[in-house]
Amino acid sequence: MLFRSVTSPHLEVGILRTVNEDYFKRIEAIEFTVKHDDGKETRDLDQADIILVGISRTSKTPLSIFMSHKGWKVANVPLVVGAPIPEELFKVDQRKVVGLTIDPTKLSRIRENRLQKLGDAAGDYASMAKIHQELEFANDLFRRNKKWPVFDVSERALEETASEIIR
Repeated sequence: MLFRSVTSPHLEVGILRTVNEDYFKRIEAIEFTVKHDDGKETRDLDQADIILVGISRTSKTPLSIFMSHKGWKVANVPLVVGAPIPEELFKVDQRKVVGLTIDPTKLSRIRENRLQKLGDAAGDYASMAKIHQELEFANDLFRRNKKWPVFDVSERALEETASEIIR
């Protein structure tokens, strides 16, 4: 004979999604991250827990959003050849800054797919020459800022990279 345990239902509103301090911390982190996506806001970078830095299509935004859902305030700053790097980036605790890099061939495929989806084949955005120029620009910056750990996102799942960064 099988015995089944029967319990009374908990008649408590919101029991599955408790609104507590952790909930509000996550919401604050998500709002901060959205506000600081793609270098839109740099005046208060010092309030970020993590600052991601990399060239276009190195998963800065998806990684930022993913980590913000875990409660981390994440800003991301794009590196663009010829564009100034925000001064604020060098005024924050440099241990918060994380560089992202990627294999050039993989990046070219990602960028070609993006251009196809946008219906835009013009320009050199996906060219290997442009990609090598951008990666050299980023790698030079990373070499000069030795406190910044650098993660290669080429063969990693978003969750893997986030876990490594947080660790």
